[in-house]
Amino acid sequence: MAFATLPAIFVIAVAEAVAARGGAREEIVAASGLTAAQLAAPEAPVPMQAVFAAWERAMRLLRDASFPVFYAQRFEVERYPLLGFAIMTAPTVREAFARVMRFSAIVTTSGHWSKREEGELVTLVWHREGPRTLGQRVANEAAVAEAVRALRQILGRELAVQVRLRHQAPPSSRAHDDYFGARVRWAADEDAIELPRAVLDEAPRFANLAMASYFDAQAEERLAALRRAETVRDATARLVGELLVSGEPGVGVVARQLGMSERSLRRALADEGTSFRRVVDEVRLHRAQTLLQEGEHALAEIAFALGFSEHAAFTRAFKRWTGKSPQQTRRR
Repeated sequence: MAFATLPAIFVIAVAEAVAARGGAREEIVAASGLTAAQLAAPEAPVPMQAVFAAWERAMRLLRDASFPVFYAQRFEVERYPLLGFAIMTAPTVREAFARVMRFSAIVTTSGHWSKREEGELVTLVWHREGPRTLGQRVANEAAVAEAVRALRQILGRELAVQVRLRHQAPPSSRAHDDYFGARVRWAADEDAIELPRAVLDEAPRFANLAMASYFDAQAEERLAALRRAETVRDATARLVGELLVSGEPGVGVVARQLGMSERSLRRALADEGTSFRRVVDEVRLHRAQTLLQEGEHALAEIAFALGFSEHAAFTRAFKRWTGKSPQQTRRR
C-alpha cells in the first residue's frame, strides 16, 4: 500500500515555529531525517513519519503544550499553493470546504476531512488513522487549529468555535481556550470543529467566480494526474478502504469504479504480484491493527468498521492473518 505523505514545507514550518520559540531549528530538521535536497523542494511529498518525528521532537524540546496553537497562528492558507487558492476564491464557505474534501489528496494522503450538519450546527471532523504516538496526536491537534485559522483568514474576521480533541488535556489549556474562543473538550471521540451552520453560507472575502472556476479546473487536473500515477494495487486499496464501512466490497464493484472489467482488474493485480483478495486482507489488517492500538473501540465496532457482518468472522480472519486473536494483540 502507498505510504502517506505531506509536503516538506510542513516540516520546515514546524522547525521555523520552534526557532521562533527559542528552540533549535536544526534539531527538528535532524529529527525528521530529511535531506537537504528534500528540504530544498518545499512542495515535494515526504513521508508522514518525518512530519510526526518533527512534531515529537518539537514537543519534547519546548515542553510547551500550547505549541500546536502557536504554530497554527503562523499558518497561512497560501501554504497550500493550489488548494489554498481554490479555497480562498470559492463563492461560499460551504463550497470552500467541499473543495477541501474533494482535493485534499493533492496535499496529503495521510488523512481527510468530513462534514456533518445537524440542526443549526455543522461539525467538521478530521480523520487520520495510525498509532496514536505523540507526534501523530499533536499533528492532529495542529491540523484542527490550522483549519480554524484558515476559516478566520478566508472570512477576514474572528470566529469562535467549539473544538473536540481525542487526546487528554494538558496540565494547562488556557492558550487553547483563548485561541479557539471556547473551552476545548478533551478526551473526545473525534478531532472536530463545531460551528454555526450559517457560517457555511458566508462568502470568503476573496470570492471570485472566474478565479474559482480556474483553480477548480487546475485542482481537478492535478488530482487526475495523481490518480493516473497510482498503481492498480494502490487504487484498489484506496477504494476498498472507502467502501469497507458498507461491507466487504466485491471485485466487480471496485473494478467498475476503476473503469475496468473484473477480469482486467484481476490480471492487472496479478501483474503487480498481488490479488484482489490479498489487497482486501491487507487493508483490513492495517485498519484492524490501527484500531486495536488505539484501544478505544469494542471488537464488535472494529469488526463493523472492517466490513464484517459479525464479530466471530473478524476474529477468525485476524487469526488467519497474524496467528493471534484480536484480544491477544490488544493486550500486547
